[in-house]
Amino acid sequence: MLKPLRTAVGYIRTASLELNTEDIVQLRKEDIATYCTKQGILIEEIIEDRGSSGLSPLISRVGGGTLIDYIIKGEADCIIVHHLYELSRDSEELLSFLKIINEKEITLIDLSVLNSKCLNLKMNGEVCQVKNLTTLYNEGGIVLDNKMNSYHIGEITGSFGINVAGLDVWFDEGELVYVLAEIFDEEDSDCILWYAIMQPVSKDVIRINSDFIKVKSRGNVMRFPHYSGE
Repeated sequence: MLKPLRTAVGYIRTASLELNTEDIVQLRKEDIATYCTKQGILIEEIIEDRGSSGLSPLISRVGGGTLIDYIIKGEADCIIVHHLYELSRDSEELLSFLKIINEKEITLIDLSVLNSKCLNLKMNGEVCQVKNLTTLYNEGGIVLDNKMNSYHIGEITGSFGINVAGLDVWFDEGELVYVLAEIFDEEDSDCILWYAIMQPVSKDVIRINSDFIKVKSRGNVMRFPHYSGE
């Protein structure tokens, strides 16, 4: 008996309506389609919201309303975005959204975690494209210190799941993780975009949006600027 295909809804939001918006949207559509083809996922629809601020409530956007309808009706197994900020730039709204899709057992796939073009770190003055944080740490990039108390201890602020390299990874609210590094905006070193975290049991190293980690205790961690290349 054939296993039914997983289904997905893509969501794309752009804040601008400038001439290059069409190119940006097309590239993001291609990224979503490529990922789904490789993973054997059937795309139900790719929803667009153009010229919409990330600070506007998701439900108030035309495309956002359509996305929420899919979630309520349970008509998709996955939601695919190019970056979490496309859903919302309000951390409370994002956490509420993640809790809802977690309850519906819908997987959120954040392509910025998977796409090497989206994580360029400056190391020793040179830009390094990072495809996989576990590889970076375990295969000659950065040596993990055995003294885990030298790292931050972080607490997950809301239960949610993401897809990393084709595998579903779930985090429970209140779960503690090691925070190995801070990845900050190159133009504002006080603005932390992501944390590189490690789950104590699996030892997998992944990147997570800084809104979803509350640092409980601080150690001595590395800090990398994210280089946009723009």
